[in-house]
Amino acid sequence: MAKVTVLLFMSIYITVTVSQNLYPPSWDPYCDVTISTEFVNITCNLKPEDQKLLTLKDLNDYTNNTAANVKYSVLWKCSPNASVTMRLPMQIHKLYSLKVFGCRIFEYYDDWNHQSLGSIKDSLVYEEIADCTLVFHILPLLLSLDNFQNVSNDWMCGPDTTIKQSISRNITSVIIEPNQNDFDNLSNETKLYVQKILFNILIANSSVVPDPFQWWNIKNIVDFDYQPECNYQKLEVLEVVMSETLHTQNLNIIFKSVKRQYPNMRVFNYSYNGYQLFPQEWKENMHKFPKLEYIDYSYNLISDIWNVNRFWDDYPGRHVVLDLRYNNITTLTTETISKWTELQDITLNIRGNPLDCGCFKQDFLNAVQDDTFFDGKMQKYKYIQNMKCASPATARGIKIINLSKAEMGCEIPPDDLTIYLVVLGVLAVVLIVCLILLFKFRKEIKLLLYVKFKVLFPWDVDKSAEMKRFDAFISYSSSESQWVLGHLVQKLESPFESHDALSLCIHERDFICGKSILLNIIDSIENSRHTIVVLSRKFIQSVWSMAEFKEAYEESVTKKRRHLIIIKYESIPEAELDSMLKRCIKSFTYIDVNDPRFIDRLRFSLATKSK
Repeated sequence: MAKVTVLLFMSIYITVTVSQNLYPPSWDPYCDVTISTEFVNITCNLKPEDQKLLTLKDLNDYTNNTAANVKYSVLWKCSPNASVTMRLPMQIHKLYSLKVFGCRIFEYYDDWNHQSLGSIKDSLVYEEIADCTLVFHILPLLLSLDNFQNVSNDWMCGPDTTIKQSISRNITSVIIEPNQNDFDNLSNETKLYVQKILFNILIANSSVVPDPFQWWNIKNIVDFDYQPECNYQKLEVLEVVMSETLHTQNLNIIFKSVKRQYPNMRVFNYSYNGYQLFPQEWKENMHKFPKLEYIDYSYNLISDIWNVNRFWDDYPGRHVVLDLRYNNITTLTTETISKWTELQDITLNIRGNPLDCGCFKQDFLNAVQDDTFFDGKMQKYKYIQNMKCASPATARGIKIINLSKAEMGCEIPPDDLTIYLVVLGVLAVVLIVCLILLFKFRKEIKLLLYVKFKVLFPWDVDKSAEMKRFDAFISYSSSESQWVLGHLVQKLESPFESHDALSLCIHERDFICGKSILLNIIDSIENSRHTIVVLSRKFIQSVWSMAEFKEAYEESVTKKRRHLIIIKYESIPEAELDSMLKRCIKSFTYIDVNDPRFIDRLRFSLATKSK
């Protein structure tokens, strides 16, 4: 009984001692700990109600209580919306491994200008943060940006002398904007400063939610040019996957640390990040990675790879895989693939890209289907034969090696195109002939359309019709009265098929008694859309008929109206015509009274604007 009591007491004592001496007691309800001669392994499971109860920095107060050779391994696993507090650069005494999954992380950036960070020796070797959300208040950051020149290398670089594996997957960020109470506590000068910084952030990051802590963005907002000197001599694996917010081991720091190399890096993974172009920075920086084996840009949006060779002009001899699977590569050429073979120690993996296998790619597809194309150095790209087409629809899902011309959309083999080219040529000739005939007989066609169907083209419609009292004033000599009144007027003032009767002005009927002949002529012409001149020898000899003609000519020429229509009642030698009549016959519509379609042409002339 005494032994049992002693053992029970010792068990309780060891548990209490572990809790009190190795990690914060507040972690007890959520964490399990196992201890070996070399490691203290702490595994914590948090639920949504466990709000920010775990603070990684608190661990510093307990890590010195262990033996000198003991290392800490911390694993935090969060249920949705569970929260923790963790600050870059995670400088904790003896922290060897840190893994955080599914947590909302607060205060992540709050130590950016903490000058005592260098007092803690680097120890972190393995870091993995996945499916987490970084939550931060933007106002404290904005108020401190004017001192950003004081940022320390320790914060920017993290545990650069010890880290071997850094993994960041699916990291998002949430910015908590200041409320009105926060602004009320600021001076007017400070408010203006904050508004200016917020405006500059929106301008610099107009298409995305900004991450103001990325130093290459901040230098667009505040005036400084800071390049951290990071020394990742032991880093072997760097993964930044599907991340809105890239932490300190990011692409820009890797490339901007001009004086540093990465002699042990083997894996570089930047997949699922929305890249549309292969980063050009590789051209100037490949020499920094003498042991690199695997570059992963899969599951991005890269479409242009024709010039990927230029990134390795001076690449040392070693085998490297460039993973470009599941991007947006649609077009390949035999020339492009042949150039890849010049990169003797590099293999490109483009599987899973949405290749276009349409008829225009037929030469390439025919070459790839031939096994001899992949002889020699090309052998490592023979997998392209088994890639599946994404377009056209007839080829979707079919392997290139099995693709037929019909599935490409090339159902007509090139040797059989002659008959189709001949048919196409005949159709082209027929079309040209039809266009020539349409142009040559365009007036007759328009006349036929109007007479039979009362159809006018929009540019031929005379919109002045509604603004005049008469459709036409008829000017003629008394010698032609019988023909004008007995034939012409009767035809035009009578409805014809679908055409309405026309309203005509005749001097015998419509001139106003008591008004001078000259004024009657002027008023009649002014109130008529057209003046019809019945041209005869007697007309030329009549003073009043010529007065009517000259007034109508004035309407047509001087006032730029399409007004005058001439009916050639009888043949008159040109020598008997005065100069004005000669010009008029050449410039305006004239209709021969002997034309079988005389009335049709006259009706059409009265309805259109053309001369």
